[in-house]
Amino acid sequence: MHALRLSLRSALIFILAAVLSPSMGQPLLGADLGDTLPGVATPSPDRSFGFAQDPHVHGSRVVFSLRGDLWTVGTDGSDPRQLTRHEARDTGPRCSPDGRWIAFTSTRMGNADVWVMPAVGGEPRPPPR
Repeated sequence: MHALRLSLRSALIFILAAVLSPSMGQPLLGADLGDTLPGVATPSPDRSFGFAQDPHVHGSRVVFSLRGDLWTVGTDGSDPRQLTRHEARDTGPRCSPDGRWIAFTSTRMGNADVWVMPAVGGEPRPPPR
């Protein structure tokens, strides 16, 4: 039953990614799929790769990466929010045990480094040393 629930959550995240796509006029799965096999998504230079990646469930929220930005949504699909919007790639979000912080990998400074931000949104920053 746990595997089925996880599969349903993955499906929900994929559906939400399609609905929340910031560039509604562009193809969600890649800019040009004509030369690929049916059903196989390929990333494009304009970052229009549309699968939600790295989902992490904490309590009643899911945080995930979509097109290089972080998003959060309720496990029931309610209250979707974009947490980051930056030219860098933000990936691999994970919630702190108390749920107050999100740690993630970002290329904001050129390298893939760890950053943190409040789970409710706010300005990302490098973790305290």
